[in-house]
This record gives sequence, C-alpha cells and structure tokens, in this order.
Amino acid sequence: VQGTKVGRKHKFPPTLLLLSLLLFVCLFVCFCVCLFGKLLWFEFLRLLLKAMHCGVWAEDSSEPAPSHLSPLRNNEQFLNLSTNNLTVRYHGKGTRANDVGAIQANLPCPRGRMVYYFEMTVLSCGDCGRMSIGLTDKKFDLSRQPGCDSSSYSYSGEEGKKFHASVRGVPYGPAFTTGDTVGCGICFTRQEIFFTLNGKFLGSAFRAVEGGVLYPTVATHSFGESLTVNFGVTPFKFDLDACISAWRAERDEAIAGVAVPPCGIYALVCSYLSHYGYRDTLAQFQAECPQAADVFPVSDHAARLLQSRSQLRGLIMSGNIEASIAQTQEMFPGVLEGDPSLLLALHCQQFIELFRNGLVAEAIQFSQDVLGRHLTPTCTSADLALVQNAVGLLAYVNPSTSPLSSLLELSHRESVADRLNAAILRECASSSSASASASRRHPDHTPAQVVSPLESVLQHLKVLGDELRKAHHDCGDRLLIFPSHTPPHPSPRDFS
Repeated sequence: VQGTKVGRKHKFPPTLLLLSLLLFVCLFVCFCVCLFGKLLWFEFLRLLLKAMHCGVWAEDSSEPAPSHLSPLRNNEQFLNLSTNNLTVRYHGKGTRANDVGAIQANLPCPRGRMVYYFEMTVLSCGDCGRMSIGLTDKKFDLSRQPGCDSSSYSYSGEEGKKFHASVRGVPYGPAFTTGDTVGCGICFTRQEIFFTLNGKFLGSAFRAVEGGVLYPTVATHSFGESLTVNFGVTPFKFDLDACISAWRAERDEAIAGVAVPPCGIYALVCSYLSHYGYRDTLAQFQAECPQAADVFPVSDHAARLLQSRSQLRGLIMSGNIEASIAQTQEMFPGVLEGDPSLLLALHCQQFIELFRNGLVAEAIQFSQDVLGRHLTPTCTSADLALVQNAVGLLAYVNPSTSPLSSLLELSHRESVADRLNAAILRECASSSSASASASRRHPDHTPAQVVSPLESVLQHLKVLGDELRKAHHDCGDRLLIFPSHTPPHPSPRDFS
C-alpha cells in the first residue's frame, strides 16, 4: 500500500510470481486433461482437487487471538482496568516521561492469518490527549510510550505522529481525540503495519516489519484519559474485509499477468499421463491436440513400455494381483527381485483381495504360506505393520467400517500400482545409466523416488511456498500445496 489508497500497485516479490506461475500451470494441466482426455470424471476430480488445493491461501483459524487487555501486562501504577478488561483510565499526573500507562492484550497477534487488526475508541482525551495505539513485543517496558524502541510501533493522538525506534516520531496522520476510533493492523504477507481513523485507512505506516511476536498495545499519559478496546467482538468501524479483498485482488492480478507457454503445459499433461500409464488418455489427448504430440513424441520403445505399465496398472486396479505379479516377473524380472518390500506390498494386496471376495479360508492359508515367508529378521517395521494391518481385517465383523477400512478402498490399490509403476521406471532408468549401475554396487544407496514432471512442479511449488513463508518469518496465510483429505480415485475401467 502506498499513500492512502488501499488498492494501489504494490511490487510483489519475484518468488511469489514464480510460485504463482507454477500454480497456474498445474491448474491448466488439469483442465487440459479433462477437456481432451478420456479420463473418467472422478479421475479428473482427483487431479483437479490436487492442483486446486495449491491455490488455497489458508489462514490458521486454530491459533488463539486476543480477547481482552491483560491484567498482568500493564503499568497498574497509573491505570484502572474495567471488570471486563476492555476499558482503561489513566489516574496519574503524567509529568514524567516514564509515567506512561501502557497495557498489552492477553495474547499476541495470531501470525497464521494474512491480517490481524484491532481498534480502540477514545472515551476521554484527558488533560493532554497523549494516547497511542500500536504493537509491542513481550519484553516491552510498559512505563514508556510504544514506538520508543526497535521492538515496538505506534500511532500517537497528540500530534498524529508514528513512532518506531524513536522518541521524536514522524508525521503520519491526523491527531485524534475524544470520540475518535483508531485502529491498528498488521499485514503479515506484506510485512506492513497500518492504522485507521474513524474507519478511514491512513496508509502503510511501517514496511519490512519482521514477523516477531507482537502484542496489541494501547497507552495513556495524561490525567483523565480513558479508552476502550475492540478485539472484534463488535463490528469494526473500518471495513477490514474490503481491505483484505483489495489486497488479495491485487495479488490475483499479479498472478493473472503471468504468461504461461502452451507448449510447456502440453508437455506436462503428456508426461503425467505417460508416467502413470494412462495410455488411451494420452493417445486421445495427442490426437485432439497435435501440438501435444509435437512437444512430447512417444518412441516405439516408450510406447511398448507404456503399454506394459498400463496393463499392469489395470490388473492391480481390477484386483487381479496374482496376474500382475506374474506379468511383472515376466516383463520386468529384476523389479520384484530387487525390491522385497514391493513384492510384500503386492502379496498383502493379494491377501486383501481374497478377503474382499469372501474367500476367508483361502486368505488365511495364503497368509500362512506366502505372507509368513516375508517375516524375516530383516523385515522393516513398515513392512511388518503392513502385514499386521492386512491380516488384522480378519478381526472385524464389519471391516468396511473398521479402522482398517482404507485397505479396502480403491485408493489402496492405486498406491500399490503407483509403487510398482515407480519401481519399473527406476529399473528402466537404471538399466540405461552407468551411474545407476555404480549405485547398485552400493546396497545402502536408495534410488530417488521417480515422479512425473507435473509432480516435480508441485514439489517445487511446495518448496517455494515454504521459502516464501520462511521469508515472512512464518507469518501470514499459508499456501496449501497438498490436500489434507483423500480425493476420489479412478475406476479400473480407465485402464482396461
């Protein structure tokens, strides 16, 4: 914010613009997949939810906010605090500089939101009208005016000056007196502190404010001064929602101005479909969009590999685990031999499918004959937990409503299919890489998880969001990258 107009242009950091570009790419990818592909609507919804969640700037509503002035954090030598802890009256003479009656709120400003704001109304300006409003840290000396040191900020009613690390102050806004309502707010995402007077925005007072722990603070310093504070229990005089909307619109405008090259988006769509084996969808997309075929040509070898991976995914998604294991051993013999945990995951899924189909006796026999062989001294805790959870389904009369019900959902099949698909891609990459052959000579070396370029974009987006949050000292609304819920999953028919 510059001057006194809320919606004026504000320079956004390059990090935010780059982050916004990546977000837009992810959203457009999902649109293209839906428009041109043959994915069923719930698969599109799964992708869309994953990408749209990246665009949610969410505030932490669980963080407690101030509700009253603190009876423990005030210069009680000069203050009378009302029984509701919202109104104070100065009863000192105010003849010395350290005769200030300052008081902090009971809690600091919640830092998990874009803006925090509160107001005070001057009931009486007393003899001199030396009231002030602002923000201070926990160690602030409450016998002094806020703004006199580097850990506090204020706006004073006597001359309308703003104070920070100074006792002289700088001209800022009008003086205020009896009957006036003065507000103080901090925008964490913009790292700015601002003030209002009788509902009017006075402009940014302080910029580049480090996001420390700051307490709402009011101060009085002459006989008879009295004021009451509003922490949001009653409506503010200032239209805070409109102010926040203007700032968010400005941010959206900056995002909308970012140009995205279509060829890059086409390549991301194609690479995602190819990576996860959506063969028919990829073919349809490239048929409908010739540019996609130009930027992502599929060689004969890649097409054969894609077909094989698509068949294996289809078998798993239809519950035919035994056939998927047999075909994997036939087409990619090194994959399961080199990854015992993956083979165990497939066998556990095979047990689950037997149980799902009501073949309880066969499932029990399978657990004894096959799963038991995996329980060796070298078995990891994660593998052991997987076996225990799978076999644990036998303990429930109605497993679909049990704590283990997620094992019976399509999402669990898909997670197993994703693991097999990633292992195949790793094996294919390793067979054509000399560096990978060196890594195989070192058993302790674990290859990096194979992800699609689209997921790599999301990973970079997550890192950028975290870095942006870190640059704001862990303050402000947070850009949520990954959904906190389990979205819908595709039907096995998509792989038939």
